[in-house]
Amino acid sequence: GPILVRVDENKMQQVILNLLRNAADAIEKKGVITVTTQKKEGKAHIDILDTGRVIPKDMIKKVFDPFFTTKEGGTGLGLSICYSIIKAHKGEVRIANNMLGRGAVVSMNLPVAGE
Repeated sequence: GPILVRVDENKMQQVILNLLRNAADAIEKKGVITVTTQKKEGKAHIDILDTGRVIPKDMIKKVFDPFFTTKEGGTGLGLSICYSIIKAHKGEVRIANNMLGRGAVVSMNLPVAGE
């Protein structure tokens, strides 16, 4: 069944759209974005996995820093704002390179409503 979480709908929509946009940008021409959800230990886990570019190791720790960007014309605020919104909802977020050797995965978890 559905996994229910208490969130500000507009802010969480902003997070999901931003993460999907980043995944699409990383893919460039052709690839796959996979979104999975599961409930585990009272948390809703959401993974957004893409088959785009791998994030260099020296950059992976900086992606949530304000004003850090690898995009031409980017502000570097998208992931920073996502991080703040998820933290404000008592959640966690991290980003890692996909173990398959291509792309990245953003993993979020949020408390399940009523647990």
